[in-house]
Amino acid sequence: MAYRLKGRFGYPADEPFRPTFHPDKVWQIANLGGAGKRVFLDSMGDWFSPGVEKNWISAILDTVHRRPQHTFLVLTKRPDNIPEGLRWPENLWMGVSVTCQDDVWRIDELVHNSPLPGGSYLFVSFEPLHGPIEADLTGIGWVICGAESGNRKGKIIPELKWVKKIARDANHLGISVFIKNNLQELYRQQPGCLGGVQEFPEAMKR
Repeated sequence: MAYRLKGRFGYPADEPFRPTFHPDKVWQIANLGGAGKRVFLDSMGDWFSPGVEKNWISAILDTVHRRPQHTFLVLTKRPDNIPEGLRWPENLWMGVSVTCQDDVWRIDELVHNSPLPGGSYLFVSFEPLHGPIEADLTGIGWVICGAESGNRKGKIIPELKWVKKIARDANHLGISVFIKNNLQELYRQQPGCLGGVQEFPEAMKR
């Protein structure tokens, strides 16, 4: 996608993967109407990657503060880089992406070093799973499981038992579990396929 957009929409033609700030998207947040929307903020980037400026994050957070009727979600692979001194909104959910056992450190980092105030929440996105996961989910408020999207040759197909293990561990702690449609399609014909398990935490229901 970065290569497709290089030289357009603010993406540098010579270095399309360089982190790029889009003020027009912040304007869209500021003018988001209605009530009870859930908005994912960083589908093409990571707020805490090298090259992302702290003032960019501050501008987004300040705008999120002004839209308390909506719920905003941020996903990162670098919770170790979360900067200090930012004013975190109480309607922001922060999550980490975990695909294999080697990624589990991100959960611990998020929980133990989260800058979020008491009214904010944490989640884990297990997608696409490359293998079984052993993790302590204490302190997490929501778990998402999904398959690899697209039609890439050799794409990862998670085993049902891996997903069921995560769901059991989450349920034991009272954590809401959301199984994405792409996984439910894969498992539809299998016994105990977790069909219809698409829970939202109470704090996210607006």
